[in-house]
Amino acid sequence: MSERVIARIEMPVELERVLKSLGAITGEIEHALKKTMYEEASLVMSASQAQVPVDTGALRSTGVVGFPETRGSEISVVLGYGGPAGANNSPINRLGRSGRPPSDEVGYAVKVHEDKEAHHEVGKAKFLEEPFAEAAPRIGRAMINAVTAAAKTVK
Repeated sequence: MSERVIARIEMPVELERVLKSLGAITGEIEHALKKTMYEEASLVMSASQAQVPVDTGALRSTGVVGFPETRGSEISVVLGYGGPAGANNSPINRLGRSGRPPSDEVGYAVKVHEDKEAHHEVGKAKFLEEPFAEAAPRIGRAMINAVTAAAKTVK
């Protein structure tokens, strides 16, 4: 003899409220990630500024951290030198001190960054790559913490 047990659990869900909360979480997380990415990129740039070779100061003066941008589902923050790293379109300052685009003044940013054989009285090669590599674990933790904190703020 077998008994049939049927259990029925009903939990009223306010679907509209749930969807609204999910939308709020998405917005809070995006804001938190952008803020954290910009802050972390600024810290990398600060560390890099201490390592960038200095002759005239032109290269160091072109160090830039752009504002976070969202394209589709990706958020990015561009940082570099010479507008950025030798391109003709600095996101911060389109004209250098001489009135020419920064890359015309320091289009050598990539060469200086990559040339480990060059001697510099001040600074060294890999002046952006190394600070970024050192910061990568911290950046990952900061982004996880930002997402976690943002998700907790939404009711």
